[in-house]
Amino acid sequence: MRFLPLFSSPKKKTSVLRLLLSLTLFGVMALLPWRLQAAPVTQFEGRLGTKPVKFALSPGQCRADPSNASDKALMQHISKSIAGSYHLLGLTMTCDALQNIRKGRFPGFSRSVQYQSAVSTKDVDLPVTTQQFANWACQDEAKNVFDPNKVSKAVAAKVDAGLEAMPVNTNQYLGALPKRLDGCYASFVRKIMGPDGKPRLLATVFASTLVKKRPLVVQMSDIYEGMPTVAALSKDVSNLLVKLHKLNPVN
Repeated sequence: MRFLPLFSSPKKKTSVLRLLLSLTLFGVMALLPWRLQAAPVTQFEGRLGTKPVKFALSPGQCRADPSNASDKALMQHISKSIAGSYHLLGLTMTCDALQNIRKGRFPGFSRSVQYQSAVSTKDVDLPVTTQQFANWACQDEAKNVFDPNKVSKAVAAKVDAGLEAMPVNTNQYLGALPKRLDGCYASFVRKIMGPDGKPRLLATVFASTLVKKRPLVVQMSDIYEGMPTVAALSKDVSNLLVKLHKLNPVN
């Protein structure tokens, strides 16, 4: 399966950005209203290969707990879908959705976050700064960049029409997002089928960054409601990366 950027001609993608080929998951979790108060826990511990790391929680999100049978089953399902390419290191979603899963109910659709590492780099320390890594990861994306805050109404309408016309269970790569110093950001949209038999569009923004000198991917997904959704996800992923780097200073 190949993905072509909507905002430019096709160009070679870096191996980091091709991770979107393995991001197929949150068709079963993407639309619960985000109405919870901020979760009291703001971080949780995990491992990036052999290194212990601390992962940040977004406001209103709860962590899927591997010691809980329902959470473990969900995480195993996700891990199976990305096996061979990526490791799932952490998963969060709205606390309401997580409680529904634990009670055996359909969780609805809610904003979700995944932390992943590439199989090939989980134990590789890179002798570069986070900014240097971001520049490297995005070097092939210079002509594929788009700013969701600056897309004209006419172009946005054309993009939305193209996304609505996609077959169910297919992805459309939108392109890289404006350059940042903390990682390489990009976005794609997936068409999923809801439990009511109606198709929905799920937007994902993902960022490749360095944590303790090792590559890490942070992705956030939510129901697509136009370019403002991509802009909001980009901002929230950036906020997560700020917290992530504060929690894991480079020694």
